[in-house]
Amino acid sequence: MKKQESYWSFKAPDTPEFSDLPAGAFAGTEAGWNSLSPGYRRTIWREATKTVVKEQPAISEDEMRLQRADEIHSRSEVQIAAREAL
Repeated sequence: MKKQESYWSFKAPDTPEFSDLPAGAFAGTEAGWNSLSPGYRRTIWREATKTVVKEQPAISEDEMRLQRADEIHSRSEVQIAAREAL
């Protein structure tokens, strides 16, 4: 990430470099990347990193929580059906 020059009064976030991008996030060349405005580079980088995070599988702890929630839900359905049968 490239730091902003100190003479600017507005403090913007760091500007991503071409090497900071995940593979396949930008179809152009490094020269094409450098021709974009810093704000547009930040937007592309932000969207690319969001996509990478979404593609990662859920951790096993999350899977265990989902299984436990499904079990509790199915047990409560059985209890409701038993109460209605009374």
